[in-house]
Amino acid sequence: MASIINRSLTIVSNGLSSFSHTATNNNNNIMTLDFNSTGDDNPLRIFVSAKKDINDLFIKAEKFVKNVDQFYRSYDESMFEQNNINFIENSIEKISGIRDVLARNNMKVAFFGRTSNGKSTVINAILQNKILPAGIGHTTNCFLQVEGTDETEPYIVLEDQRHNIESVKHLANALNTESLGDSTLVKVYWPKSKCSILHDDVVLVDSPGTDVTANLDKWIDLYCLDADVFVLVSNAESTLMQTEKNFFIKVKEKLSKPNIFILNNRWDASAHELDSLDLVRKQHLKRDKDFLVNDMGVLDENNAQNHVFFVSAIEVLRARLELEEGKQINISNYAHGFESRFREFIDFEKKFEQCLSKSAVQTKFGQHTLEVIKMTDDFNQFLMEISTKTIDVRNEKRNQIKIMKERVQKIKQQFQIFTNEVKLQICNLVKQVEQKVSTALNDEIRRLSTLVNDFDRPFNTDEISLNLYKKELHTHVEQGLGSNLKSRLSSALSCNVEATQRQMIDGVKRFISEMNFDQLLLNQVSSQQDFKLIYRINCESLCSDFQEDLEFRFSYGFFQLVRVLTGAGGGGGGSSNGMNGSKNEMDKSNLSLSQKPSNSLSHNQSLIRTTTDHLDLLDKLASSRSTIIVLAVGGSLIRVIGWHVIAITSAIYVLLYVYERFSWTTRAKENAFKKQYVAHATKKLRLIIDLTSANCSHQVQQELSSTFARLNRMVDQFVEQMQKEIQKLEQEVQLLNHQEQMIAVLKNEVRTLTSELQNFSEKYL
Repeated sequence: MASIINRSLTIVSNGLSSFSHTATNNNNNIMTLDFNSTGDDNPLRIFVSAKKDINDLFIKAEKFVKNVDQFYRSYDESMFEQNNINFIENSIEKISGIRDVLARNNMKVAFFGRTSNGKSTVINAILQNKILPAGIGHTTNCFLQVEGTDETEPYIVLEDQRHNIESVKHLANALNTESLGDSTLVKVYWPKSKCSILHDDVVLVDSPGTDVTANLDKWIDLYCLDADVFVLVSNAESTLMQTEKNFFIKVKEKLSKPNIFILNNRWDASAHELDSLDLVRKQHLKRDKDFLVNDMGVLDENNAQNHVFFVSAIEVLRARLELEEGKQINISNYAHGFESRFREFIDFEKKFEQCLSKSAVQTKFGQHTLEVIKMTDDFNQFLMEISTKTIDVRNEKRNQIKIMKERVQKIKQQFQIFTNEVKLQICNLVKQVEQKVSTALNDEIRRLSTLVNDFDRPFNTDEISLNLYKKELHTHVEQGLGSNLKSRLSSALSCNVEATQRQMIDGVKRFISEMNFDQLLLNQVSSQQDFKLIYRINCESLCSDFQEDLEFRFSYGFFQLVRVLTGAGGGGGGSSNGMNGSKNEMDKSNLSLSQKPSNSLSHNQSLIRTTTDHLDLLDKLASSRSTIIVLAVGGSLIRVIGWHVIAITSAIYVLLYVYERFSWTTRAKENAFKKQYVAHATKKLRLIIDLTSANCSHQVQQELSSTFARLNRMVDQFVEQMQKEIQKLEQEVQLLNHQEQMIAVLKNEVRTLTSELQNFSEKYL
């Protein structure tokens, strides 16, 4: 458009007339009109500049919103409410949609009017080329949209198919039998290099006549809602028709205040009626102003006159084509008043360009700018709320870290004290158990004869039966001692152990109060089996060296009497079971041998056989001596007391022998066996009292130590878990610090963006 305004119009005159503000050369009859305007004054450049600025701002806005979205995705989502999330997602979608609209936005001018009023000619005059089909009658049968292209050759697009530019004269001409429908849109792409107005994102839309169809609502919905300026091209040879008025009234129903210019075209016809020229002009002007002010209500009385023009588009197009071809314009070839009509057309172009640019900036960018400004205000408030929450959460987590660290330190200190207490408690209980087991075992050993006498099994002296009898007696004594000890000790000791374990658990509960560890403690108690002491008394092994002596020995035999008389046995009297001093000596020998460590039973038996051989030899010696002594004493007694006394005494002696010999039954042998066994087992059991009590105390110590070790591990796990939570909280605090820095950056971005949007609004809106 700037090239149109800056163009110098050179006119060749025959001396009939001249332009009032041109320089006149009377010699050559050449007159030049120079419309002084620079490219910098082109109002269309404002829209182009505003479009570039608003696109840059929306790129920044989109980047900012994506940064907020990225920040939200890396943030703790619990900090965000659902409406915040929806707000971010909707903002991304809205800005993306606005950017798409802005990329396609241009300044759109829609030309409407009745058939054959010259709409296509007006557009061709503005474009300085015969681009659109024009002629007499109904010519344009569809909507034609002219816009610029960076290509060097023009072309058209119909239903997404590209065609040669020459096709438009055929497709869009109503005279063609295969004409398109009146609502069809044909896009005409004209090289920007051939038309300066198309450089500035201007789109011109030509339309069929408003009097050829009743489908006006569809036209408005398809092609008018995004138009920035409407140009009503009327025929100056007639008046403004109701069909034209009705169309724009419908437009106003959907667009509150459309920008409308009225071109009274074909005003060159007024050159034939110069007498009534002013009256006709006033009549048209009055009716046009009345339509704009009263019928449409889009302008006031003063501004309405600046939107009404009287022109001849065919003259302007003809003159510009001649200038484009480098020709000089001969005024005689134009109707009277051409220069005035041409100047008014130029004035129309200037004013509609100003209105177009201002309207386009307002309609295309104004609402979007306000939306984004409001959006940035919402984001600023949103970031302030998130910043406050972040600080609160960070302070809360720091306080949790402090409390947990103090608690861990306190647990470690108190648990060390508790550990010492438990060790002392276990030590005391172990000593008590050792003492109780020792006392109980001593008591049971003293009552061992009762336990052995309770053993009731058939007794035979043959070797196989006797070995079986001894084995069963070992088992009986072992089970009896174990049962008696359990009845006396196990219940009380188990209660003591369980009570101590319960005290341990209750003590640990002071350190562990969390729900999961409380449950673990309950599982720990429920999983433990009842503690039972095991008394390891292996009588069979302990009394493996026991050897019984079941041979009959007369209590008043010669050996015993000789021992009494000679003092060899240290005195001695017989027992009812017939065992003499020799037996006692053998028992002592056996006991002394049993107290010494032996390698095997056979070794002990060889020692016993050696001792028996020595005793037999002694008996033989004693027998020889006793014979001599008896003979000597007998001779003396016979002389002293007589044969009668000796006979009676001998008879009594024989009777005693016979009595004892017949009393040596299996039962007597069993009793003698049990007495020997009790004596032997008593000595053996007394040797293991300390070992057994120590073993029992060790079991208690092991049980309690194991329980405390498990509890100790639980405390360690609890402390470890707390330390992990502390570490996790510290990491979260670091993340919150980083997020606070990100929020500060985003707040700075939104302030900068808001400032730039406000500057844009002040500059353009």
